Amino acid sequence: MKFMSVIGFGKASMVEDEERKIKALNIIMRQCFGTESNDYTNEHLGRVAIVRIKLETLVGKVLGYDQA
Repeated sequence: MKFMSVIGFGKASMVEDEERKIKALNIIMRQCFGTESNDYTNEHLGRVAIVRIKLETLVGKVLGYDQA
């Protein structure tokens, strides 16, 4: 079996600020669809939960790949 994984540990907090929510949503939209939007309504933003995780540690594992 081959695998690569990363696990992060940290403190989570809800993003409530509208501008930060829009910034986070645009990052997700860019990564998934290659585009951004400025058409988020208050209704849209109210239905979305954005969780910010301040990382404290990261742990990575690799098995079955050349580690050159």
